Formats: sequence, C-alpha cells, structure tokens
Amino acid sequence: MFRCALAIATLCATATCATLPLGFSTQTLMHDGSQRKFKVYVPSASNYTGLFFMNHGWTETMDSACDYGQIETYAEQYGFVGVCPQGLMYSTGETGWNVGTCCGGAESAQTDDVGFIQKVIELIQAELTIPPGRTFAGGFSNGCSLSFRLACELSHMIHGVGCAGSAYNHRYSGAGVLSCNPTYPRPYWSQVGSGDFFYTVSEAKSGWQQYGTQVLGCSSATSVVFNQDSVTCEEHTSCTGSLRSRFCELADLGHEYQSSGRSPYQMSPTEAAWLFLTQTQTSSTESTAGEASGAIWETATGTFLRILSGFAVSVCHLAFAPSGDLVAAAGADGEARLWNVQTGEALLRVAGHQDVATGVAFAADGQCIATCSSDGTAVLWNIESGLREATLVGHEEAVMAAAFICKSDLATDKNDAESVFLT
Repeated sequence: MFRCALAIATLCATATCATLPLGFSTQTLMHDGSQRKFKVYVPSASNYTGLFFMNHGWTETMDSACDYGQIETYAEQYGFVGVCPQGLMYSTGETGWNVGTCCGGAESAQTDDVGFIQKVIELIQAELTIPPGRTFAGGFSNGCSLSFRLACELSHMIHGVGCAGSAYNHRYSGAGVLSCNPTYPRPYWSQVGSGDFFYTVSEAKSGWQQYGTQVLGCSSATSVVFNQDSVTCEEHTSCTGSLRSRFCELADLGHEYQSSGRSPYQMSPTEAAWLFLTQTQTSSTESTAGEASGAIWETATGTFLRILSGFAVSVCHLAFAPSGDLVAAAGADGEARLWNVQTGEALLRVAGHQDVATGVAFAADGQCIATCSSDGTAVLWNIESGLREATLVGHEEAVMAAAFICKSDLATDKNDAESVFLT
C-alpha cells in the first residue's frame, strides 16, 4: 500500500497546490473510527498569511464559532485561512472537546481531539501554502481549553494561542490530569470577563501566571499595557527569548465571546489575538521559513494520511522501507530525513553531503539507508544509531540514484550511465 503511495506523494516547497474552494466549505475526514467535520474559510488573497483555528465552546457548533468569531470578516481583512472544527456529539446530547476533565462526554470517551486537529492541519497544509510558523489556535470556553492543550501537545504545529472565556490548568481544562511540557513553548493571549461564572478572573489570571512562569519561563513580574474603556491588559515583563504572554480582563462581561465593541483595542478576541500572535516572534529551534513537505495518501481509498515536513528547501526523492512502516526523503539542502509512516513522527535526520541529496534507498533488512548526491558521493547510514557507516567516492560527476542489491551491497548509478559502483 505504502509503496504505491510513494508514486503520488505531493512535494510542495513554495507553490500553492490548492483544491479547497474560496469562501466557506465543509470538509470531512476519518479519524479514530469516526467521521469528523470541520469548516474552512479560504480568503480571496493570493498569498495566505497564516492559519487560524476557531474552536467552539461546549454544546456549540462549528457554524456558531465561525459566526461569533467573525472568521469571514477577519480572514478577508488579514488574509489568513480560517478553520472552525466540529467537536463530536455524545450521549448527553452535547458537543464538546476532550481537555482531560471536560466536556460533554469527550473526556470520559477519551476522544483524540488533538489527533483530529493535527490531521486537519496536515490536510490543509497539503492543499494550501500556509506560511511556516503562523498556525494559531483560538476559540471560546471549552474550545479555548482545547487550544491550551494543543499548545502543550502539538507545539510543533501550533505556534501560538489566542482565545477567550477559559483558564489554563482549571478544573474544566485538565487540572490534575494533563501536563504541559511542549517541545516549543508558544505565546499566549487570553481574555476573560469579570462577570464570567465558569472561569473567574482570579482563576483565569492564576492560570495565565502559571503558563507564563512554568511554560514560557517568564518572571512573575507583570505590567499593565492597556487600560481603557473597561478593558485592562497585562503582560509578563520578561520571558525566555522573545516570547510574550498577555492577559486581558473586561469589566462586567459574562461568559461570552463578545463583539468588537467591547474588547481590547475595540476589537473582537479573534482580531486582537491574531494581531498579538502575528506580532510576537516565537522562540524555537525549528525551521520557520521556506519549508518543504511531502504528503502521503492511501492509494486503495484515496484517503489523505499526513504531511511529512522539516526540509528548508525542495524534497528531491522519497523511498519506503521494505516493511512499509518507514519513509525516507533526500533534500536539496544535502540532508536526509526518516519518518514513521503511521504516526508521522520524525525519527532521523542526517547530513553528509556538500551539495543536493539526489537519492535515498533502504537496505533489504531496513537497518540502513544510503544517500547519494550531486557532490559525487554516496553515504551509508545506520538507522538505529544515525551514524555514518561508509562514504563511497570515485565519481567525477553527480550521483543521481542509489540502490541496495543485497543486504549490505550498494550500487550507485552515475548520471552519465557510464559506470556502476559496487561494494
């Protein structure tokens, strides 16, 4: 199955490979045995500025979230692709997201909502060119709590949280059940009303302080950065790197996602969050510019599986392991990468060439890969250790392909087809 998938893997470095229609559309995918739905708004902008998730609250729908989040308005104004995913409905007759301790039955069912959101991101990134480092999670109430969880567990794909009507590490957002140890700590914008009966100001502010000090490495000191029209916003004065965290309180506001007339800077939470997050540089070691990726489909059903990302430039060649559970790619940056096909987990990254890596091949036992390059060399790598086992030289020109002819023998085919190198 996966060998067939190789033939249709889509590699997009900078070009848009869009099939999603402009405007609103409802999409479906299968995840964890359930058909899941999400609503996408693709703006008329020719170059998209990012991806923004608007996660609905407990008992609500994707349609209501797109509506009160004003996704169409702000997607057109700022050029981002908006997504409103749908939580499952449970025997209680309520919809909700699994945030460990809530809501609607999702927590007791242990629904994998994080995995669902990951698949949505992968599918959209396979079809639209989303700038690296600009995928943000927003939402309201239970949907805001989901965004906290995404920042903790999906930090390689979510680059910031901006949401309203919830509190980090609250009894309704995973306190005592979930932990937050993200690979890449992400900026956090949050607001709550002084009249909120689900998440009080003191609870929300306490959660904001915890996230700032424990996750972002901020000092406990804060300062007021906005105080006008019954809106007060604070920020941590010092955080690790260039990370930022802001908390806003709206006087007399209840548990609601309000319009632009009563929000920081006279904006709705959607707009305020987008502007804060896009103006905040994230601090991590990941690549955030010009990233290339591969996409994998199951050929028997045409089902989209996942994105394989990590290259800063074009992907030149893909190869599947004989077992079908691993896939390797050679890139124009001279590096090769290895992923688990089922989970999309990055397993190995090796760099051994001075020029473009033109090919990659697996040994029959799946324990080694070979890479070749336009620098005239081929390199044999041990998958388990990631160490170079041998460098094969002798070609005067680029080596364009590599193949194992037995368990430990490698053949490389020079681009002029004049010689075959055997070891």
